[in-house]
Amino acid sequence: AAQALGRAAFLAEHCRGSLVAMMTTDGCIASKMPLSRQRLVLAALVVASVVFHVISAVARKVMYDAYGQRYIFPRGQLTNLMYNMWATFVIIGRAVASPDFRQALRTSARRFHPCRLLIPALLDGLGNFLDSVGGPNVPGSWTVLLGQSTVFFTMLFSTILLSARFSGRQVVGAALTILGACMAVLPEILAGTPLARHVGYALIFFAADVPQALSAVY
Repeated sequence: AAQALGRAAFLAEHCRGSLVAMMTTDGCIASKMPLSRQRLVLAALVVASVVFHVISAVARKVMYDAYGQRYIFPRGQLTNLMYNMWATFVIIGRAVASPDFRQALRTSARRFHPCRLLIPALLDGLGNFLDSVGGPNVPGSWTVLLGQSTVFFTMLFSTILLSARFSGRQVVGAALTILGACMAVLPEILAGTPLARHVGYALIFFAADVPQALSAVY
């Protein structure tokens, strides 16, 4: 059961990643569509991304509890390796079948050397490691809220590293994710409830948002 939940968690995460890529890649939403339809498609992608993220967070928490700190990180990386193998087979198959795709790969490699992908890989690995340390000891009611704080850090690093600009509503939305996480954790700490003893692991789990956000911005 834990293995099935592990596969479900990482499948949901990969589906979410694919949806995010569709929203951030030029041409993913056909430019010939009417503006109203483009907005509808974008809204559907956003909702689906949120749903997959929640499914992933819940399944991950159950998997954390089943495997514990000792085995969760190797198990998670093994699952990632398996998905990457299948994705590599698909890319190789398409490259063999399509000369145009091979040329596109060569052009992309000249513009952005594949070795540079080691940086986001290391950041993702660090984020997963911190998740695996804190996750098994963080109450399930905290994990989703703490994980959502990635939005805030992504916007912060986008502003610092990419000179991105965000509207007031976007800033307020990101601030609310941090506020929600604080409202979930701080009352338990201040009241001295049994959950307060998990605050150290909660901070580690929360810290995983930083490398994950840096990887997304990179």
